[in-house]
Amino acid sequence: MKKISLLLALALLLTLTACRKKEPETPAPPEPPAPVEENILCLEELRLEFPRSGLGKDQLAGAVKELPELLKMYFEETGTVEVERITVTVGSSPASTAQALEEGHIDVAFLPGTAALDGPAVLLADAYPLEDGTLRAGSRGLLCAAPTAYGQQLAGRASSGKPLSRAEVERARWGTVAGDADYFTLWLADSFGEVFDGTVTAFDSEDALFHAAADGALDAIIIRDDARAEADWNGDGTVWEQLPVLDVTETVYTTVAAISPELAEENFISALEQVLRRLGEEHPERMTVLGAEAFASVTEEGLTATRRLAALDLE
Repeated sequence: MKKISLLLALALLLTLTACRKKEPETPAPPEPPAPVEENILCLEELRLEFPRSGLGKDQLAGAVKELPELLKMYFEETGTVEVERITVTVGSSPASTAQALEEGHIDVAFLPGTAALDGPAVLLADAYPLEDGTLRAGSRGLLCAAPTAYGQQLAGRASSGKPLSRAEVERARWGTVAGDADYFTLWLADSFGEVFDGTVTAFDSEDALFHAAADGALDAIIIRDDARAEADWNGDGTVWEQLPVLDVTETVYTTVAAISPELAEENFISALEQVLRRLGEEHPERMTVLGAEAFASVTEEGLTATRRLAALDLE
């Protein structure tokens, strides 16, 4: 009897084991993705310099004191470049600042466009914001006829598609502001193969230049390509009607940010452009010492006209 009971218990155990549902296997938790290393450029020190260029002592002292911390903060906010320490110095002249950059004593130099073209890479140039929020680097020069009898004669010749002759250029009474004289130099060299003397009056401001043109004291003027849009024009008709374009120069850059070869990489260039734009938006008074309202990237090909102008300055 005991033997039968043992056999029945064994059969019952086998039956229960066969009927038990198999529990599903719990899948192993997925491994967390490997952390993505951010491509951050870390610099122990960044050395910037700009030339004195007739700036006042208080303006220079304020820039040297405030710019390091402002620039360091803006670099950190780009998320691509971090700088432990920034130093800002003032060069005695554009030539001395350019030399310091070439010899490796500084990393970034803010210089007149024609002063930095034989040294390290020029990758940012003066720019100004457009209505759509983008930046436009450099500017072109316009040669415009003024509303005098001879100015109208020049305008008629230009509208016929005939280039102005040297005799016509020399006869005209030209006017410009000091900062725009380079446009005329470049245009003369490109049009006639040489720069020659003419009757050119330099005015202290664009307002004074436009007033002289409206009063009939000039036959033609040389201006930036956006100057008419901002003109204080008091002549008959609109400024667009009374100052027709005779010719246009290539784009010229008046100020550049020249960068040492060690930092001439995309991350740093893009970050520096962002930093300078922030500085211009939030502290425009500090951009004055750097020589431009803003800076934007520029190609080697885009520097062609500025290089030709630099060569003319050396002759």
